[in-house]
Amino acid sequence: MRHEYEAWERRVAGYEHYDDGEVIQFHPNEIQSGRYRYTSRATGQDVPVAFWVQDNKVVCRYGTALLNGGTDGRPALMIPATALGHAGVVVDVRALEIWPYCLKRPISNEVYCSVIQRGRQEGNQWLWPDTPRGAGDNKPPEGLEAYHETVFELARDAKRIVEAGAAKTQEAADYAANLATLLSDTVKRGEELRKAEKKPHKDAAEAVDLKWAPDIAAATENKIMLKEIVITPFEILKRADQKKREAEAMQKGQDPTTVARHRTTSGTRKPVALKTTKAAEIVDWDAAVHYFRGHEAVRAAAQVLANAMARAGVGLPAWGKVVETQKAV
Repeated sequence: MRHEYEAWERRVAGYEHYDDGEVIQFHPNEIQSGRYRYTSRATGQDVPVAFWVQDNKVVCRYGTALLNGGTDGRPALMIPATALGHAGVVVDVRALEIWPYCLKRPISNEVYCSVIQRGRQEGNQWLWPDTPRGAGDNKPPEGLEAYHETVFELARDAKRIVEAGAAKTQEAADYAANLATLLSDTVKRGEELRKAEKKPHKDAAEAVDLKWAPDIAAATENKIMLKEIVITPFEILKRADQKKREAEAMQKGQDPTTVARHRTTSGTRKPVALKTTKAAEIVDWDAAVHYFRGHEAVRAAAQVLANAMARAGVGLPAWGKVVETQKAV
């Protein structure tokens, strides 16, 4: 018969088999004594957990609390179970509920003791070796000063890691990933605080806009109608008449500049005049694209379209190729 810690010891050492070659199996109803990491579904916090057998009972230490048939001061139901290296044991039903969620997350005794000791010092805020500085504080920063201090500490930690270069161990990569996640959460919280502080001002500004908008819109609409429907046709007719009379003068051999000129504007408060704008109408798109092929804007637009094809998995024609890059997200 295998001893109760055998599976845990082998898995912590990185093995998936026992010494005799048998694959280590996982069963939700068979406890494997050892140390584990469990993520609380209530708080989202990772908690150190230990299992061992004593007097035909599976004892579970959840953080610093013992789950052992009510020895933690609360009544509990003990039910039959199995444990590696033992037969005919009973287990606290609460411990059996925890086991399936931590059975694939064994930790070394050194890590377990370190986390337990740090947790006692930090008021049961479980700080793991891969927990970035500041992650043990469940209270989010409130106010700009507190937020600034939080960002300063996290940024200092990130700079220290970045200066060391690429991670060389899984533990270092885990720490960096957790710090990046914590920074992402901090960015999200900062946006929430910024929007919350801005909201009263934004609401007040929107209220002012709503109060003035209808009359401003009405004034704008009527101004446009006056210029487009009343003034523009009249000014166009004036220009046409001016050109006609100048042409007639030239036909008679007269100096066209001597012809009486119309006013080129309307209005006595602020002159309103015709404005000529020019736009191109493309009649040969192939020729136009060829002409502008070296322009930066055309190249940028072509790159956007090519990127969309690459992301969609569409094969690019001979003029391009798909280039893959990788980065942590």
